[in-house]
Amino acid sequence: MQFAGAVRFMHILAGAAALFVGLATLSARKGTLVHKRAGLVYFVLVTFTCASAAVLSVIIKENRWPFLLVAIGTYAFAMVGFAARGRSSRPALVTHVVGFTSSYAGLLMAFIVNNFGKVTGIELPFLVRLFPLQFISTCVVIYVAVLVFRGDLPRDRKMGDET
Repeated sequence: MQFAGAVRFMHILAGAAALFVGLATLSARKGTLVHKRAGLVYFVLVTFTCASAAVLSVIIKENRWPFLLVAIGTYAFAMVGFAARGRSSRPALVTHVVGFTSSYAGLLMAFIVNNFGKVTGIELPFLVRLFPLQFISTCVVIYVAVLVFRGDLPRDRKMGDET
């Protein structure tokens, strides 16, 4: 059980760091070195967090397999966002923003779903904790995608401006 405890500890640290670095990345001026480097750090942290979630879902005896599905989806979105970075077309920018926004939503949902009972003292089934968050995050991601597609986001960078 020492291995599982060590993986869980590193998973929690990486996940928390990813949530903070993700906010820093979103806050940084788009196209700047800070945004690019923070985005790379975020992607590395998401990679570790999702990999460790997969390991934990297999080695912990509790019923943790649903988190494997969340980890796979979160990482898939992060990979899509990462692959579309730095391109100057509107569709690539939408793909980048939607990918990373969705991966951030996946991290946040996993955190809330996993800690809901500990914080509120109310134990609810996994799907009851997940579905409302999934619906809300999907609505947010669609809203952000529409804003990016229309050119309303990001506000501080013009298309094709890589500095």
